Amino acid sequence: PADLTQLADSSPVQQTVYVPTEYNADIGYFNVPHGEGKALHLYNRQYASSTKTSENSVEVILDADSPENAELTVGGTITATVAEVRNGNYNTPIGDSQLVLSTAGDSAYAVQLAQLIPGSQVEISVYDQNGGNLSNSKEAIGVYYLLYDKGQYVSSGTNLNPRTIIGIKPDGTLMLYALDGRQPGFSEGLGLTDVAKHLVDLGCSTVVNMDGGGSTVMAVRAGGMDSRAVAKNSPSEKNQRKTTNGLLLVYDERGDSDAEHLHTYPSQPLAMPGADIQLKTYASNNKYEPVSLRKSIGYNLDSDSDGSVDENGLFTAGRAIGTAVIEVESGDLSTTAQVDIQNKITFAPNVRNLEIDPGEIFDINVTAKFGYAPIASRDSLFIWTCDPVIGTIDANGLFQATNESGIAGNIYVEYNGVQQTIPV
Repeated sequence: PADLTQLADSSPVQQTVYVPTEYNADIGYFNVPHGEGKALHLYNRQYASSTKTSENSVEVILDADSPENAELTVGGTITATVAEVRNGNYNTPIGDSQLVLSTAGDSAYAVQLAQLIPGSQVEISVYDQNGGNLSNSKEAIGVYYLLYDKGQYVSSGTNLNPRTIIGIKPDGTLMLYALDGRQPGFSEGLGLTDVAKHLVDLGCSTVVNMDGGGSTVMAVRAGGMDSRAVAKNSPSEKNQRKTTNGLLLVYDERGDSDAEHLHTYPSQPLAMPGADIQLKTYASNNKYEPVSLRKSIGYNLDSDSDGSVDENGLFTAGRAIGTAVIEVESGDLSTTAQVDIQNKITFAPNVRNLEIDPGEIFDINVTAKFGYAPIASRDSLFIWTCDPVIGTIDANGLFQATNESGIAGNIYVEYNGVQQTIPV
C-alpha cells in the first residue's frame, strides 16, 4: 500500500512549460538606424558589423545558416533560428549569416521580441505591397517621390533644393540627373514640379526623386581622361555626405589597348566674343578607359562657325552669338567640340575698392558669368577708364597710380553698356 503520509508531506513540484504562440508583425525598416518612430527594425551584415544602436533596446539575433540565406528577396521567405535574445542591450554584433530584429526598449514591439525563445523558428517574408513585378528585379533602391508617370504629374512641390533624379524614357533608357542647390550665386536648386517638367521636356515618361539635398552627388569617369569616377557637381555641404546607399554603374572587365573614341574638353564651354578657350583631346578604348593616341590631333573650325582654332586646339571666339563647332580628328577617329558664345553676361572685378601707394601698379582682373555659369572672358574685352587725377589704366586693366598722395577718384570697367565703378 502507498505511504499516504509520505505523499502528504512532500513539497509540490513546479515546472514551467514554454508554449510557442504565433506572433506576426510588420517590419518598419530594413537596414535603417533607429529613429523617433520606435518601429521594428531588421538588420543584416550589409548594414554594418553591428546594429549601431545606442539606446536601451531589445535585439534578437537570428541565425540563417549561411550568408546567402540572410539575403532578402522580394517574394521570398527567410527561415531563421533564434540564437539569442538581448534585452536591455544595444549595438549587437551581426555575423555574416545572421540577421537582427531590433526595437527600442519602450516600443510596442519590445515585449513580444523579449519573449522569443532561443531555438525557435522565425520566418521573414518580403512582398510587394503594390502588386508589381519587383520579384523579377536584381537590384532595387528606394525613392522618395514618384513625380511623373503614365502622363500625369504625381507629386508636386516648389521648395528649391539640390535634386537627385532618375528619369526613364519610353524605350527604357535611364537618365541620371543631379542638380546642385542651396548655394546662392551658384545654384539655388529646383522644386519638385519644375524638375519633373524639365525631365519630361528631355523625353522621360517616368520621373522619380531620390534623396537629394546634401546627399546629391554625381561622380563620373570622364571618358579618356579619368581612370576613376570623380565627383563632378558641387555638394551643398561642400563635402560628400555619408549615405546609406547609392546607384553604382559598373562593368565586368578591362578594355583593350586600342583607341576607339576621342573626347575633347572642356565639354560645351561658354565664351564671350573674342575670348580664348584651350581645348584638349584624349582617347579612350572600348570601355572608355584612357589610352594613348598614336597619331597627331587636328582641329578645324566648321565652315558655318565664327572664330578660329589653331593646330594646338586654342579656340578664339568670333563676334557672332551662337554655337561654334570644332571638328577634331586623329587618324580614323573623330569627334566634335561645341562652344556656346554669349554676350549677355554679368561681371565682377577682383577688387571692390582700391587703396594704393603713389606710383604703385595694380592689375585688375574681371570674372564673368552667363547666368550662374562661368564664361570664358579676357580683360581686354572690357572698356577700362579712370579719372585722370588718380593715374592711368590700360586696355588690360593694369592701373598706374599717380605719384601724388591724398588723391581720390574712380576706375570704370564697362561691357555691353553695363558699367561698374571701383573707388580709388
